[in-house]
Amino acid sequence: MKYLHTLAAATVVLLSASTAVFAGGDLKGDPVEDRCSGGRWEGPYIGAQVGWVSADADQSNIGVSLSSEDDAFSAGVLGGYNRQCGRVVFGIRSDINWTDVGSSATIAGQTFTSSYDYYGTLRGRLGITHEDMLFYVTGGLAYADVDHALSAPAFGVNQSDSDMKFGYVVGGGIEFMRDDRWTLRAEALYVDLGDSSESYVGTTACGAICRANVEWDDDFFVGRIGLTMKLHREEPVHEPLK
Repeated sequence: MKYLHTLAAATVVLLSASTAVFAGGDLKGDPVEDRCSGGRWEGPYIGAQVGWVSADADQSNIGVSLSSEDDAFSAGVLGGYNRQCGRVVFGIRSDINWTDVGSSATIAGQTFTSSYDYYGTLRGRLGITHEDMLFYVTGGLAYADVDHALSAPAFGVNQSDSDMKFGYVVGGGIEFMRDDRWTLRAEALYVDLGDSSESYVGTTACGAICRANVEWDDDFFVGRIGLTMKLHREEPVHEPLK
């Protein structure tokens, strides 16, 4: 919760700064002749990233509540577009990432497992530039391929299911511009895929049929670094010959 409050405060600050730019001035109050005439951060880009996923899965079944965690490597690709107005940069970004994170918890002979094969996001970004740096907040849609499994041999249950789950993502980061085309960045994201309910049926050794309804709650944190390449660069301005 403290993490979300920090992001909300940063968003308010950045929105206030962007309002100042659109009103006709930069952050120092100086007039801007053309508020959205582009800049070093303007334009489309592609890139790649590597990082770490920390998954947290909660399960509940017949009054039993469990929580399990796991960490794993993550790698992915991205694309997006920036619009620059003075020192304010805003745009859209999409990425897809591979990972192999899975959390598991066992109680009373029942094992609950959640795992993710890949995840992706479609996000808006809003940032402020300072020299060669861009500080930004981000948020939008998140999705992931989620596998849930319940193993309870005493009740004859050993089933799994796979589904695409959707939720939201929020986060922030810092990006460094190099040579007007390449950027390096570090960012942290929180992904919440919400709740889901699954029903499992098994048969015991004596032929009795058992049913289990499990509530799953999936979310995870992502920390990563990345490299981005602009697909076009600002042309240098040449002074006319005298």
